[in-house]
Amino acid sequence: MAKIGILGGTFNPPHIGHLIIAEDVLKKQNLDEVWFMPNSHPPHKTTETSAHDRLKMVQLAIYNHPSFKVCTVELELDGPSFTAKTMKTLRAKYSQHEFYFIIGADSVETLSSWYEIDELLKLVTFIAVKRSGFVINSPYNKHIIQVDTPIVDISSTELRKRIKNEENYTYLTVEAVRHYIKEHRLYGKK
Repeated sequence: MAKIGILGGTFNPPHIGHLIIAEDVLKKQNLDEVWFMPNSHPPHKTTETSAHDRLKMVQLAIYNHPSFKVCTVELELDGPSFTAKTMKTLRAKYSQHEFYFIIGADSVETLSSWYEIDELLKLVTFIAVKRSGFVINSPYNKHIIQVDTPIVDISSTELRKRIKNEENYTYLTVEAVRHYIKEHRLYGKK
């Protein structure tokens, strides 16, 4: 049975924090692969960048890593990207896999508000990684594996802000993603 970590998100854009977390969780939890899963319509966020652009940037960010894959299931489902709905689809399609859903410590605090959380807990084990200013403490702790990873205090929001303000972001994402952003004029001043 393959152990698959799922790293979901808008990836608007993907940055080195995503890659460091995926690599660290892959190694520390002896996962076989980490699947990066861009959201189509995240229920709690709006995105100004198309799902197509975000998917392309994820593909570029993980290109050539033998254990990183892209999972497009949320882009193919209709409606908001609810994790429970997605994991039911993945479990039906890949019944031979064991899934681990990777989240930040900040997301642990909101688990009780996730769509069908009790059903979701039967489908996946959560892996929570540390974030600055957050303590992992939840009524769902028995369903959560805590993993220490380097705390890289960067967000896609910060990255978009730097791009819009024409500030340096050279080391915050990989070269191929920077090239894509520049070529497609993403996140710049309107």
